[in-house]
Amino acid sequence: MKIVLASILIFLTANSIAQEFNAKKIPDSLINNANVVKRYEEMTLEVKSPGKYVSHERHVITILNEGGDEYADYNSSYDKFTSIDYAYGVLYDENGKEIRHIKKKDMKDFGYTDDN
Repeated sequence: MKIVLASILIFLTANSIAQEFNAKKIPDSLINNANVVKRYEEMTLEVKSPGKYVSHERHVITILNEGGDEYADYNSSYDKFTSIDYAYGVLYDENGKEIRHIKKKDMKDFGYTDDN
């Protein structure tokens, strides 16, 4: 069984978390009959002024098998009043060793409707 830890870090620069989220440290009780284990999730809203805020998100998801492949993608919505200034992701192997960095330029922007 191949295990890949997908850590999507949005708007938040963080120190290395590889050792902290080593997939081999997940208790068996969480892995049994699971495709994915959500290891960490943090969302904060920083109010800069009336009408202006900054949203920070950090997600750490361990994909245990092919049944969890749909969780390898990250989706975020925004509108004409919202912009995504910074996005970052890191993929780790099951030992917590970094495999690949994902930057905003590597991501794709899709509209909700066919005319966008």
